Amino acid sequence: MKQSQDIGAMKSQNYKTLETHVWRMRVAILWSLVMQLILLFVFILLVNTDFLHPITWLRNCVHTFMSLGVWLKLFALILIIYIQGEVCKKDYVTGPTYHSTRFQKICKVFSLRNLLLLLLNMVIGATIFWIYSTISGQFYESLTKQCNVNINSETCLVEEKFFLLVGGIWLGMFNFANDYMFGSRALSFPLIQQYKLYRMKTALKKKIQQSVKGSIFPTIEFLIFYYFYGGYVRNKFMEFTSYRLYNEPIDTISGLLNIKLILSLWLFSTIFIIALQMMELLFNVYLTEHCTFPIMVVEPSSQSCMNLIDALKLSNVPIVQHLGYLDLFTLSAKCQNRREEIFTLSHPGGHAHSWNGIFRECTNILKKFTSDLNETLKEAANTEKVVPKPVPEEISNFHFHSHNMRKLTSPMGNKDIINVKPREYQSHIEIAFITSQNWLVSKLEQFYKKPYIAYFFAETPVSRINYLLCQSQPVIWAVESLGFLAAASLNEDRYGIIQQDLPEIITTIVGLKQVLDKLFKQNLIVKKSFPNDPLDVQMKYLLRSSVKRSLYRIAVNFGPYIRDLKLPVDVEVQMNHFIAFKEV
Repeated sequence: MKQSQDIGAMKSQNYKTLETHVWRMRVAILWSLVMQLILLFVFILLVNTDFLHPITWLRNCVHTFMSLGVWLKLFALILIIYIQGEVCKKDYVTGPTYHSTRFQKICKVFSLRNLLLLLLNMVIGATIFWIYSTISGQFYESLTKQCNVNINSETCLVEEKFFLLVGGIWLGMFNFANDYMFGSRALSFPLIQQYKLYRMKTALKKKIQQSVKGSIFPTIEFLIFYYFYGGYVRNKFMEFTSYRLYNEPIDTISGLLNIKLILSLWLFSTIFIIALQMMELLFNVYLTEHCTFPIMVVEPSSQSCMNLIDALKLSNVPIVQHLGYLDLFTLSAKCQNRREEIFTLSHPGGHAHSWNGIFRECTNILKKFTSDLNETLKEAANTEKVVPKPVPEEISNFHFHSHNMRKLTSPMGNKDIINVKPREYQSHIEIAFITSQNWLVSKLEQFYKKPYIAYFFAETPVSRINYLLCQSQPVIWAVESLGFLAAASLNEDRYGIIQQDLPEIITTIVGLKQVLDKLFKQNLIVKKSFPNDPLDVQMKYLLRSSVKRSLYRIAVNFGPYIRDLKLPVDVEVQMNHFIAFKEV
């Protein structure tokens, strides 16, 4: 009965924690919509700039911004962005899924959810280009115009406006491919906690600069695309709508070299990228906001908040587990008052429940990561080994019969002592079935070994290593936390709570270091230039630095007592290198 109550309390706490983060994500979406309004108003100010008549300038801007037509179009944009935010929030709550083969990655890209995101990106791109080109006025205000008198059709197509709308759709497709096919949506946790407004302020300038530069390449690509295929797309649209062209076609070199048209395309592309990057930034700011979890184990009846140990256990909700390890890292490095709660004993009983729970979760995640990485490295080493080719039978027989000498020994030995096992009776149907099954298996193995098939369907150990390294942020915080707590326990732990587990802490961290040394020796991940380093390469070096820092921290404080800890021989040798400052 008590166990069922504890499970119910844990589920209630998990639900409340998840509900808190869902509320954070919705606040981020709402602020993203507010940023769309601010961005639109700034654009209206720039379009209607009139420094000589500032009062008239502001009056016209407010009148344009508050007009019914603008708000109807803006409502459509806000609705689409809100739907996209609700669809994208799953990427930030649950961790990325491991895809062992390239075929699985391709299937994931073309899943129903990603197709919905592709459609939303295309609609958002077309809507942003439509709204901002309409507000800019002049020739881009409408998609159609009344034709000239000498043309029978009542409505004609303004190709410049059509060009911008197709450009918005193109940019939506480009952004989807860049973010969901070739990019990662990992959250970056700040080590120094700052106010959300200050983080937004510092990141906004960088995001704008990235958007201005990032919009140049898709703009050039779309100009090339429209030069070759713009006429086909325009003609198909005109056949569907029965429109005629208002002016000469622009899918020519002279038509596409219109400076005003190119600048408009580049400006609207920049606004589109800023709008989506602002949503991603707000998600990152709100979801990575520091959470302070209580350390002491609360009673099951008290379900108001989750304690630190429960947060460390939530591997099924990675964002909560990340925040738990970040809080543990922060308190172990900076908060002496909270460390004292870890170094205390329970009353009554005198048990170190807080430390035991933290120690168990940290060592479990380190041992699991070490074991998974070690097994993957062994598989990678086995695949790289060259299997020696067997010597053909003809070559071996050649040596026995050379120089016209008789072979006096039988290769089979004494035939009288050979025990022949009687064969079981099998019908012709069973023999045919087994033969066909073996033939099919052999053909499938040959099929999968073909290079172009193995490229898509074979599982490579490198992909598994990359996935493990990308998920190693909690491991880094766990290693750092154990190092800080062990170093602080020498002066703050009055009961010797941590000292009794110090040998296991050192052994676990040294075991992780040995596996990382093996990873660097095999050199399975190619190092690239630092600004373009993928996440796995960065995490590999960060993890190695964290492990060495923690071991140095322990070696500096417990150097004179290493021999008294009764460590394994290889672990003690490693620690002596750190005590002598020989590890770089």
